[in-house]
Formats: sequence, C-alpha cells, structure tokens
Amino acid sequence: VVDVSDPDAIGKYEAVRRILATMELGETPELVVLNKGDLVSKEQRDSLVNGLGGLVVSALRREGIPQLLATLETMLGPATGAGSEGHQILV
Repeated sequence: VVDVSDPDAIGKYEAVRRILATMELGETPELVVLNKGDLVSKEQRDSLVNGLGGLVVSALRREGIPQLLATLETMLGPATGAGSEGHQILV
C-alpha cells in the first residue's frame, strides 16, 4: 500500500522493493495499492499509476474498493468464508 499523498511516495515504494530484493522476495507477485487517491490531483494519480502500476483507492471515500476486491479475487481465487477452503479477503 502506497500513500499517494506522501511527496516521496515513489521513493518509499522503491525502498520497500529494495528491502524485498535483499530478502530474495523481489520476484514475488504483488498488487500495488495507491491509497489516499482522494488527496491528490488526477494528474498526480495518473502519474503514479503510470510509474508504479496498481490500483488507486480511497479508503475514506470507499472509491476503488470494488476494483481492488475484484483484482484480489483474480489473483488469489474466489474469496470464501472463515474455515472454508480458499482465501479469505477482509476489508
């Protein structure tokens, strides 16, 4: 999760990627979630999406949450209830 309202959002993302690489996790599939999308301009959001990929969400306004859940389901398989086979997605 990247806080897009942070002026150094890209730098912090890159720092996390470096740490993951040192842990030999650099090739692990990931979903970049660009949070606080409501706090930046459309141009800033578009620039970050182009630079980092991922999905823009606003937890406060609940924008982008359906797309996030759909993407997670595609990546992980259908969500199930607790105690069932498969993955459980909590929001």
